[in-house]
Amino acid sequence: MGTLGFESDRSQEDAVKVRLEPFTRGDFARLTGWVNSPEALAEWAGKFFSFPLDEPQLERYVADAGGEHLVRRIYRAVDASNGEVLGHAELSHIWPHLSGRLSRILIGRPAHRGHGLGAQLVRQLLQESFATYGFHRLDLGVLESNAAGIRCYEKCGFQPVGLWPGAFTIGNREVSVCWMTCFRADWERLRNG
Repeated sequence: MGTLGFESDRSQEDAVKVRLEPFTRGDFARLTGWVNSPEALAEWAGKFFSFPLDEPQLERYVADAGGEHLVRRIYRAVDASNGEVLGHAELSHIWPHLSGRLSRILIGRPAHRGHGLGAQLVRQLLQESFATYGFHRLDLGVLESNAAGIRCYEKCGFQPVGLWPGAFTIGNREVSVCWMTCFRADWERLRNG
C-alpha cells in the first residue's frame, strides 16, 4: 500500500547499491521490528495485515507467494556491498504481459530513510518487473499525505492517475490513496534518457 521513508540525497544514493533478494521466514523478526505500531503498519500495508504484525500472518503472506499461480513476489532490499537488509517490497496482482502492482514498499531503519534508497528500490522493482513479466504497466497506491513517497515514485516514472478518497482509517482519521501508474514505454525513456 504505502511507503515509508522516501527522500533523495544523491550522495548516499550513489554510494549504496540496492539489490533485490527473496523475502524468507528468516526476515520475519526484522520486518515486525520495523513495523512496530498500528500507524506504521497501516501506512505500510493499509488493511492487508492487522496489528501486531506476527508470524502467523507472515506465514500466510509467504505461502501465497510460492504457488504455481503468480499471486505475489516478496523481496528484501539489500545493500549489494555488504548484504545488510535495508527494506522490503512486493510485486502483486501479477498478470504477465499486462500489469502488476508494487506494494508494501519500506526502507526499514529510520537512519536509512531520506537518502534515495527508496528510489533505488523502486527502480530495481521496475527493472525486475518489466524484464521478468513483460508488463505493459505497473500500478501502485500511496497515501495521499505521503508527499515524499509520491515524489519518489514520480522521479521513477510513475504518474498519478486517480484518487480513492477515504480509502481506510488510521486511528481516528480517514486517509485517501493516490493511485499511480508507470507504463513500460515511460520507464524505458526515463532509464535510457
